[in-house]
Amino acid sequence: MADDGKIYIVITNRTPQSVEQGTAGVEQKKNEDDKESVLGKYVFHQFFNLIQSQAQQAVSLSINNIGNFTGDYQSQRVAQGLMTISSRLAGIGLAAASGWKMSGSWIGAVIGAVVQTGTYAKDDIINSQLLKLQDRKMNFAIQQLQERSGLNTRIDGSRGTEN
Repeated sequence: MADDGKIYIVITNRTPQSVEQGTAGVEQKKNEDDKESVLGKYVFHQFFNLIQSQAQQAVSLSINNIGNFTGDYQSQRVAQGLMTISSRLAGIGLAAASGWKMSGSWIGAVIGAVVQTGTYAKDDIINSQLLKLQDRKMNFAIQQLQERSGLNTRIDGSRGTEN
């Protein structure tokens, strides 16, 4: 190249082999970014779960002591009910945010919220069934004691045993 003050650019032909090497490097970098992205999403989800559980424990401890400190157990029950509702709403919101972060679209947010709502519904159904079972067991035990003692006035009108 002559030294005439001009800049010359030399273009060489690239072989297909060098193109493949270049794209392989790009794909490897993309795979590493995907792995980091999945790890970041997992850490994000765990971080917000930790914050939610710690906040819930602190509020729960405060609410559980309302009756102990003031003697107002009705206010304690109301506050516990409100805490349950707000905790569930926060859980649904967190599931939606995590779904959005994991999938990158609103569909993931909807799926996360629906799954969390379904989990809460399932837990409520199970708790309701357990309470009904406990009531049946208690009523059966009371009925057996009444029959043994002869105090079953609902069935035979008796007021006790004749010993």
